[in-house]
Amino acid sequence: MGVRLLAGALRGRRIDVPKQASLRPTPGMLRETLFNWLQGHIQGACGLDVCAGSGALGFEALSRGAASMTFIERSREAIAAMETNAARFALNNATMLCGDARSVLNRLAAQRMQYDLIFLDPPFDNPQLLAQLVGSLLSARLISPGGWLYVERPVREAALSEPRLRLHRQSRCGLSQGSLYMVDEVCS
Repeated sequence: MGVRLLAGALRGRRIDVPKQASLRPTPGMLRETLFNWLQGHIQGACGLDVCAGSGALGFEALSRGAASMTFIERSREAIAAMETNAARFALNNATMLCGDARSVLNRLAAQRMQYDLIFLDPPFDNPQLLAQLVGSLLSARLISPGGWLYVERPVREAALSEPRLRLHRQSRCGLSQGSLYMVDEVCS
C-alpha cells in the first residue's frame, strides 16, 4: 500500500505504508484541501506530526518546503516505514519518535520545543485522546503563537471547543473531518 504525494519537490512520489488495520492515511482530497489552506505558511515551518501513522501529512509538508518535521507514532512498523521513506527521499530534516504520543509530547515540552505547524490525527476509536493531546500541546506551549493546528476526527464528533484556538477552515471527506485552527497569539 502506498500514498502518493500531491505537490512540491516530491510530487508524484509514493510513500510506502505498512498494511495495518490501525493506519488510516488522510484521504488525498482532504490533504489537498488542507495544503491549499496552508499555502504561504509551510515554507520554512518547523512541524510536528502527532499520531503520524503513514506520515502522509508530514511528508507532504516536507515536500512543500517545511524546514523540518518530527513524526510521533507508537507503531514500530510504521516508524520503520517512515524512516525508510525519509532515507529513500534523502530527507535529513525528518525525525521519527516512537512511543505513546502523550509521553513523547511531555519529553518535547521538557526540551522547550515549539512548532509552527502541528498535524494531529489520533485513532478514531479513542475520542478522549484527541482532547488530551490538544490540552497537552497547548499547556506545554508546543505550538508557536500564531501557529497552525490541523485536527482530523470522525465527522460525527463535534468541533473542538478551546478558547486558545480559532477555527480557520473545516472540510469533510468520507468519514473524516479536517479542521485547521490558528493558535491565538493573545491567549498562548
